[in-house]
Amino acid sequence: MPCDLSNMELLILYILYRKKNFTEKAGYNHEKLKNILIKKYKQNFDDAISVLKNNGYIGTVKKKEPKYYIFDFKKTITALTAHGYHVINHGIIHLE
Repeated sequence: MPCDLSNMELLILYILYRKKNFTEKAGYNHEKLKNILIKKYKQNFDDAISVLKNNGYIGTVKKKEPKYYIFDFKKTITALTAHGYHVINHGIIHLE
């Protein structure tokens, strides 16, 4: 794979992208994300999250249940595009 991310990690990024989780205010719930992915992949969900956080793709909002958002938008778009995911990048992102 061009960016060394697993299919589960790429799907996490794609879900966050599709749900427009681009800021700390718009984080996606840990349990919802885990429930979607645990049925499809054998990879450990927490390991996948750790890889994405350590590589700077996502950030965490610390609440009662953690929430995740896309931390590095350009890097995420590049990874998703390289793997054939349909993303639209207009070059300008309005977060607020």
